[in-house]
Amino acid sequence: MHVITHHFTLLAVDRAGSCLRQVKRLPLPAGLEPVSFSPEEIRRLNSQYSVSNKAGVSLTDSLLVGYTYLKGNDPNTFHLWKGGFVCAPDNMGSITSDRRAPAHWETFHLVDEGRVPAFLRVTDQKEAAFVSRVQELRDTNVPVLLHFGCGARRLDGFLNIDKFLNFGAPEDYFQLDFAEKPWPIPDSSVDYIYSEDFIEHIPQRLQVGFLAEAYRVLKPGAFNRISTPCLVDSMRRNSDFAKGMDGVYFGEFDKWGHICLFTRGLMADLAEAIGYRYVYFTAKSCGSSQFALADNRPFNDRDLVTGNLFADLMK
Repeated sequence: MHVITHHFTLLAVDRAGSCLRQVKRLPLPAGLEPVSFSPEEIRRLNSQYSVSNKAGVSLTDSLLVGYTYLKGNDPNTFHLWKGGFVCAPDNMGSITSDRRAPAHWETFHLVDEGRVPAFLRVTDQKEAAFVSRVQELRDTNVPVLLHFGCGARRLDGFLNIDKFLNFGAPEDYFQLDFAEKPWPIPDSSVDYIYSEDFIEHIPQRLQVGFLAEAYRVLKPGAFNRISTPCLVDSMRRNSDFAKGMDGVYFGEFDKWGHICLFTRGLMADLAEAIGYRYVYFTAKSCGSSQFALADNRPFNDRDLVTGNLFADLMK
């Protein structure tokens, strides 16, 4: 059984067992092999876990000696511990062990070896299903609401879209490479677009493409709502710039796997350049669209008022 991360990347390790990594595509890069649990190891873990009163079980597989296995809240998930919970953020190849509590990025699944390629491959069938569902909604005069970068969060009434396949995905979940190529739906066909803590995880080139494609498919007057961490707020609150580079809070990038963050000015200028008519900066759970729902983020990991930008981009 191979180990898959929360974002449906394969957990791999070099043959010396010294460096855990996550891999999004097969075949694996040279020098890496998948982290796997044998049937015997799984039986041992389950047996000893029931006796250990959930204190965790030390792994004996050669590649993960020194790690502790801890069951997750969902019986089909687990966590790994080695001086901290093992963390596998999306868009970061290296795995860290520095979290004090397990959350989404510290959650893993076991998957049969033969099923692994399905979790790492974006398929044409998924794209066709998305196109068909959008057309069905349009034909029945039902609003087309798109939720991009959904991860584990599902919004009722939305088409929930992510690059990586989810376990037990509901009917309105679609696996699409949406940040890297045009969406296969018509111009001016979408009533509302929502994304939360997604856009900061992709490079600036893809950010511009995503905002432009959202603009293309939105109906005039419709909104693209983006919730994303504020670069300026994070730097102001956590950095000591008098120390120069040593005082910069690089944890905003390194800790969360953020690649390119926004400020209000950058968001507004870029949206205007693309063609959005207005940009409204609002507050958590105060979306401008009639289709807006409550925002989930931020949590107490950043300021609840100024820690995120809540931008409603109107076409």
